[in-house]
Amino acid sequence: MNLGMIKNHLNNFSKIKILYWDNGGIAEPIRMVLRYRGIKFEDVYVTNEEWINGVKDQMPWNNLPIVIFEENNQTEILCQSKSILKYFGKKLNLYDNLYINQYKIDQYIDTMEDTYKIFTPLYKMNNENKLKEIQKLCKKGGEFWELLNLWNKNIKNKFLVNSKMTIADIYVLALFKIIFEGLIDGVSKNILNNFP
Repeated sequence: MNLGMIKNHLNNFSKIKILYWDNGGIAEPIRMVLRYRGIKFEDVYVTNEEWINGVKDQMPWNNLPIVIFEENNQTEILCQSKSILKYFGKKLNLYDNLYINQYKIDQYIDTMEDTYKIFTPLYKMNNENKLKEIQKLCKKGGEFWELLNLWNKNIKNKFLVNSKMTIADIYVLALFKIIFEGLIDGVSKNILNNFP
């Protein structure tokens, strides 16, 4: 797909809205893909009160993010963050035509999701227990430490798949950014100094 074809795809989108909470979260890779390709969108933030008072029941799968846009005179509602990411990846030439490369892209995305999920139980912990658990995960030999070691061993090039930017690169970058700069307090960037 050449640049002209990508621009044609861009012109087919109108009024893209991303509904999500007021944080980066799992909608951030979608935003990053759209920004990378120069597509404008509107963030629509949902509050907990709005969610409880009926927004949840209006969602196709009772979860967020949701992406809404007009394409070919039809309103499209996309849900499930990884499915949305793959949709835009395919549409905007950030996926791949070869099945083996599609597999590799999906493999990196799934592995990053596994890496991110080790922190999911922490969201419900009080701050004292959360900090202890983070220290346990991040110390040498801890689960996060070992996953970082695997990432370090398996990333061999500037891009993850086929020497070009794909949704895998964007997804991995976005979720590591969340881990080190966002929603998970207490994970120090200094841990990366151990992985040249």
